Amino acid sequence: MGMFGGSFRRLPFREYRTGLRFTRSALPPTARADHLAGYDPASNRMVVFAGGTGNGCLNDTWVLTNANGTGGAVAWVQLNPVGGPPSPRVLEQGGAYDPVSNTLMFYGGFCDESIFADFWVLSHANGLGGTPTWTQFAPSGGPGPRAFQTMVYDPTSNELILFSGLNQNGTALNDVWVLTNANGTAGTPAWNQLSPVGGPPTARGFSSATYDPVSNRMTIFGGGNSSSELGDAWVLTNANGSGGTPAWTQIAQSSVDYPAPRDAHTAVYDGSRNVMIVFGGEVTFAGIGTNDVFFLSNANGQ
Repeated sequence: MGMFGGSFRRLPFREYRTGLRFTRSALPPTARADHLAGYDPASNRMVVFAGGTGNGCLNDTWVLTNANGTGGAVAWVQLNPVGGPPSPRVLEQGGAYDPVSNTLMFYGGFCDESIFADFWVLSHANGLGGTPTWTQFAPSGGPGPRAFQTMVYDPTSNELILFSGLNQNGTALNDVWVLTNANGTAGTPAWNQLSPVGGPPTARGFSSATYDPVSNRMTIFGGGNSSSELGDAWVLTNANGSGGTPAWTQIAQSSVDYPAPRDAHTAVYDGSRNVMIVFGGEVTFAGIGTNDVFFLSNANGQ
């Protein structure tokens, strides 16, 4: 079983507000939450799309150049893609970025009591190599309207893996779907529903998920449903549906030694150390946020 533990160092967020360390050539995007973001290590650019404000939802696209603070001035650049655009929405982890094809992909989302079931791909998403272009695909099958799900991307097979979320009735789910040809460059995307053995995890939304492409394993943590926040962690083996029967295994459960149950947090994966890094989230239904950091070792269950 993996073990949680760790320490936290708060980042100097005022850098983006005042420019005390970083310089920028344009005003930053509108303040937002529940947006989609991806990072291109080759160009050192972060792509940001959509999100919500106190006044509604957004559908704008921005790139942060020199995003890790090295190589030059950090600057926001707004993209103006052709095609589309997708309707405004909040997405959280409802999509992914593929640095190989330079595409940003997402499915579904939520805005103004509406839950969507559309799938979009943004080409030249970092603003380089050509004109950024939105393309809407209509994959066969599919999970139906979905919001607050988690999605991870397998760059080896070009597949998106979707877990959980809320449907149009607000019901929490725990199903798993795989979208083939996800970036749209090698054929028409298509949905396949997996039928894992073991578990499954309790139905939920607002959880986090990471993916290890070497072992083809997806790790999920936390989330919430109409009755409680959750603090358990599970691994799905053969997560993209290939290599054997997909299977759920619980690797950690909520206790005094683990993070408090939470939803709406984020997580990233360090493949070199097999560690899932969890940050923040809401720990009560009152919407009380936290800024703690935890590390799940042996995160892929091996």
